[in-house]
Amino acid sequence: LAMSRSLGDWDLGGKGVIPDPIVDAVSISDIIARTLTAERDTCKEDGDTEENEEEGTCSAVSADDVNVFAISATDGIMDYLEPIDIAKEVAGSLFRDEQSESNGGGSYHLFAAQTSLMLASAQGWHSEMKGEYRDDMAIAAAVVR
Repeated sequence: LAMSRSLGDWDLGGKGVIPDPIVDAVSISDIIARTLTAERDTCKEDGDTEENEEEGTCSAVSADDVNVFAISATDGIMDYLEPIDIAKEVAGSLFRDEQSESNGGGSYHLFAAQTSLMLASAQGWHSEMKGEYRDDMAIAAAVVR
């Protein structure tokens, strides 16, 4: 049974198919606003003020600096990995830069990040099910903004 075929197929719901997808709808403008607020609050917590931005101790962040991406993953992955861990792994591959690479993060391609996530989830399935079963796994990611 194809995974996409099972969406909305309530007749097979009693046979192990999950016909109701879990969907989170978010507002991109809210994401940007929360990110900008968090960045400003971080500067204030560090004791920096707007006056210090010119000195380089607190960098100004604008809406253009905020990256937004979307991830779609099956329950085969979500059953063993936390959403924040998935997001960090994908973000590290999509938005890597010299600084993150020098700190040991985000130094590989999106395909490698997705493969790493699938392998980590497969290990969870293998440990719990003693190698006798593993759910289907698929993950896709795209830059939205």
